[in-house]
Amino acid sequence: MRGAFDLRARLMPYLYTCARACHEQMLPLLRPMYLAAPREERAYCVPGQYMLGDDLLCAPIVSRGLGQRCVATQYVWFPVARASRPWSSRGMGLPAHASGASPERTTAQPEAKEDGQDARATDLASGWYNLLTGERHEPGEEAIVAAPIEQMPLFVRAGALLPAQPSTHRMTTEPLSTLVLHTFPGAHEERVESHLYEDDGISCGHERGEFATTHLIARWRHEKDAGANQITLDATIGQVTGRFAGEVSRRAYQIRIGGVHRPIDCTANGAPAQWTFDAEQLGGLLIIDVPASDIGAPLVICASFEPSDPRLIAHRVRLSNLGAAINEKVGTAH
Repeated sequence: MRGAFDLRARLMPYLYTCARACHEQMLPLLRPMYLAAPREERAYCVPGQYMLGDDLLCAPIVSRGLGQRCVATQYVWFPVARASRPWSSRGMGLPAHASGASPERTTAQPEAKEDGQDARATDLASGWYNLLTGERHEPGEEAIVAAPIEQMPLFVRAGALLPAQPSTHRMTTEPLSTLVLHTFPGAHEERVESHLYEDDGISCGHERGEFATTHLIARWRHEKDAGANQITLDATIGQVTGRFAGEVSRRAYQIRIGGVHRPIDCTANGAPAQWTFDAEQLGGLLIIDVPASDIGAPLVICASFEPSDPRLIAHRVRLSNLGAAINEKVGTAH
């Protein structure tokens, strides 16, 4: 239970942005799959899962589990299409200072290739990753997902920048002095755009236009280097637009990239960036830390890395769940 509260606190920037969409556009925070993907027939037959905003898919387990950690399973369908909105795209009622930008998630069309080949269709999801384990699932896949009682199957869209914050007990009123962005590899030439919404969290100032938004863009490229797969992320954090009481003037940033086998290079605005790597988390977790800077200036963080093999990550996750179910430690193959 404590872990669930901590996860909610860390995801509050994302949840708060989604709540603003609910307020302005009548978008439900918890969306049945047929509301998120109305053109997909399978979406009408999966009552055990739902979308939390645009980029998180939740599949809570409500059956009895096995072992001391109560490992249980849930059927999950992973949609092919991105969230489809029949609602107005007028944005969130941003004032003039926000230049009409909408804090809801959008996808930008990539430029066409010079050889005439069609650019990648942006109305398709490129994959889903378990936010807590790093296991990848393909669009359209149907899977039986296992998890111990302290975890809920929670999946994030591949390529999306999921805004979060360090753990805190006052999740909506403390200034967002460090913005954390969680992400997993997107498809080649994929570009994913979203926004972060902020206000003071305690007053009705947002009704008078006292709030701020930050434009977030993730661009992904895949290439071969000496026979090895290499992925490059260009993450652009735009300048903060708008003002509210208590807003920070400087902010630190942290990008957490899962599914990394070997980091190659990390920069922030072209200069070398500080990074750490944990091979045991999320199939390989690359953490890039950028010191506090002026929120009025854009920031571009670039990371190049070799991706982990999704099959190996899935194998390790399943062995871990099996060991938890039978109360035994099960070794992993290397």
